[in-house]
Amino acid sequence: MKCVLMILALLPCCLMAQDNTTGFTINGNIKGIPENSLVYMAGNGENDTIAKSIVKQGSFQLKGTFENTDGAMLLLPGIERRMYLFIGNENVTITAT
Repeated sequence: MKCVLMILALLPCCLMAQDNTTGFTINGNIKGIPENSLVYMAGNGENDTIAKSIVKQGSFQLKGTFENTDGAMLLLPGIERRMYLFIGNENVTITAT
């Protein structure tokens, strides 16, 4: 009986310790961005690439994984723009006109 109670008491801790990280996904649809242009996410510097994608039919998708929620830059060289994001392993949709 004590063994069963001990297992039931430890079960929540074991479940919380499981790594369920699926990573992040950023879906973007930005009007005016050139077809086949590069879009990428960078960490501390523009050369620290976390994820990259090519624009197809005005849309792009970036996928990757963060160890922790962190600040990152979304760079859009085709329209000379950048966006600072505070992001973790979550799904994000960006739409701009």
